Formats: sequence, C-alpha cells, structure tokens
Amino acid sequence: AVVIQNTDLLASEGRRTRELAVLHAIAVGATDAVDEDDLLERASELIGEGLGMEYFAIFLLDDQKQELYLHSSYRLLPRETLIRIPLGIGVTGSVACSGVLRYVSDVSLAPDYLSLDPLVQSELCVPLKVEEKVIGVLNAERHALNGFTRQDQELLGILAAQVSTAIQRLRAARAERYQTALIERSNAMIKALVQVGAQAAAKSDSEGIFQTLGSELSRLGLTCVVALSNREQTGVNIRYTSLASPAVRLVERITGKKVIDYAIPNELLAPFAEHGQHAIFVMDPAAAAGQVLPLLPRKIVTRILQGLGIVSNVVVGHVPLVSEGETIGILWLWGEGLREGDLPALSIFARQVAAAIQNAKLLAEVSRLAITDDLTGIFNRRHFFDLAGREFVQAQRHGQPLAVL
Repeated sequence: AVVIQNTDLLASEGRRTRELAVLHAIAVGATDAVDEDDLLERASELIGEGLGMEYFAIFLLDDQKQELYLHSSYRLLPRETLIRIPLGIGVTGSVACSGVLRYVSDVSLAPDYLSLDPLVQSELCVPLKVEEKVIGVLNAERHALNGFTRQDQELLGILAAQVSTAIQRLRAARAERYQTALIERSNAMIKALVQVGAQAAAKSDSEGIFQTLGSELSRLGLTCVVALSNREQTGVNIRYTSLASPAVRLVERITGKKVIDYAIPNELLAPFAEHGQHAIFVMDPAAAAGQVLPLLPRKIVTRILQGLGIVSNVVVGHVPLVSEGETIGILWLWGEGLREGDLPALSIFARQVAAAIQNAKLLAEVSRLAITDDLTGIFNRRHFFDLAGREFVQAQRHGQPLAVL
C-alpha cells in the first residue's frame, strides 16, 4: 500500500512538474515568438506533447466568413489540409459562439460532435478570448472516456489565457508596424508626387507635362495612361502613356487601333462615374478593361493586360483629373507597390497635374489669340513680322534667297 501510494504521489508530482514546465515554456514562448504563427506552432507542440494529449489543435476565428479554421500547427493532417467549421457547428463551433469552456466526457452522447477519428472518446474545448471577444478555440481530444480531469480543465483555461494575451500583443505590434510603414510610405509617396507635380507645373505645354509625369512616375515603379475629355464632353481620348514602345505596339496589333487618341465614350466609363471625383483602386482590371474594350473576348483582354504588366497581384488606380471642381480627364496608373493608403496622395497629385494641364491649355490659347485674328482665325500682322524676321535671319545665315508672296 505504501509503495502504491508513493508511486501515485510520484506520478502526481511528475505530472505537476510537467504542467509547470509547460506553463513556463508557454510564458517564455509568448515573449520570444516572432509572430503569431511561431507562437501557435510552439504552443501546439508544448501543450499537445507536454501534456500527453492524443490530439491537440488550435482553431482561429475568421471574422469575415464567420468560421473557425484549423491552424497549420496541427500535425496529424497534411499541412495543406484546411478544415473550416462554421460558428455554432460542432463542439468547437458552439464554444466559439458561447465563449465558455465545454467538456464532453463521452463524445457518443454529444449529437453535435464532429468526428475525425473514431477512437476519440472525450473532448475538451476552451475559448481563446481577448477582452471577452472570442478569437479562436483550443481543442483537445483523448481516446479514453472521461479523459480530462477538473485539473486538466483549469490548466487548459490558464494556457488559453496565456496564448490569448500573447496573440493580442503580437497582433497589436503587427498593426503598429503596419501603420508605421503605411505612414512612412504615404509620406514618401506624397513627397515624390509633389515634386512630380511641381516639375509638371513648370512645363508650358501639355506634351512637356506628360513627359515629365511619365518619367517621374516610372522612378516610383508606376506606369500611367492619361485620357482627357474631348471638346464635346462625350468621352475621353487617350493623350499619353508611359508604356514602353513594344507594349504599345502589342496593344495596337491586338486591337487594331492606335493607343494615342483612342476614344472612350462616357457610357463605357459609367461604372467609374458612380465614384464621382474620388480616386479608387480597380481590383478586377480585366473586368474594367473589358468594359472599355467591349468587342474583345475576355482572354484577349487578359493577354493585353499581361503585356502591360497588369497581372493578378497588381491593382490599377483610377484617378480623376479635377481642376476647379471640373473633371477634365482620367489618370490610370499601376505598379506592384500601390496600396489603399496611397489614394489620398494620388488624389492630391492628380489635382496638381490637372491644374498644370489647364494652365498649359490657357497659355496655348493666349499665345494663339496673340498671333491670330479673332474673326477669321488668320495669323495677324504681328505674327507675320515675327515669322518673316526669323526667316530673313535664317536666309542670311545660310546665304539662301528669300521670296515673299
């Protein structure tokens, strides 16, 4: 009897030592983990193996789909296997809804138990919670009936609280890093685009503005197309693209139309019109391009976009060119680095470009009026003498005769 009692005490102490070791290891791992996946990998290994459970899995909550998904740290299935459980379905799904620990001593008596292994006879599910919000579930299973003691339940509850706190800390740190990177990128983008806008504004003609725009955006890894409203306001015509010549030739060969001066009627731009003068990202460029090129099959449109460098991981910015409250055209631009946080900077930039284009138009109109007769449109006396003076000097320089008719 003494031997049996001592053996039981030794086993109990050994188990208690293992539990304390697991608690300590989880606490250390929560501090040292580099990211959430690293944390959950460590937790699965420590809890599952350290506490001698046949099955131990961590499910995380997908808020958008309202489902639990099995984390990849689960070792007993191929790593590419993805198990999803809707909220409220199964023991695990019910715990995710209630946020309360649930112990099933005999799974054959639980009508909502979802079986992956017929040998499992008992299940213990503990919610992972951050400020009363469930973010996942710890799921433990054993082959024995009544496989979990009250002490097991308390221990798994403590471990769940540790893991939850660590997840919250890692997610907060990740969100802070993301916001910092986003602010830094936005500041860099605004600085670069302001410089582009300033250089474009210094040009006195539209072509000069377009060339400056294209070359400077290319330094940011962005490609652009500029379309301006026609005089009749019935649509826009493409006036400039920073695409390389081979890409332009590819588009022209496939479509049978010239890229420059290609006309896009307003009705084909209707899906964009609902956003008004706000810059947006086109998340499905193939569908948008299909609306602008309605006569081409989808696979041809996709081939054109691939030739332009617009592949699956690239979004296209649709940025209206607005000057004094009036939309005078559209700037389309794309590149792998574009993000949602860039839209405000792009809108500011587009307004600068629009103002530069309008100023260039006004300057061209003033210059035209200065040298033409208002009524007939014929060059006036001032322009005649300017032109004659240049021709006279050139004739003298080259020793050529000069005649005036």
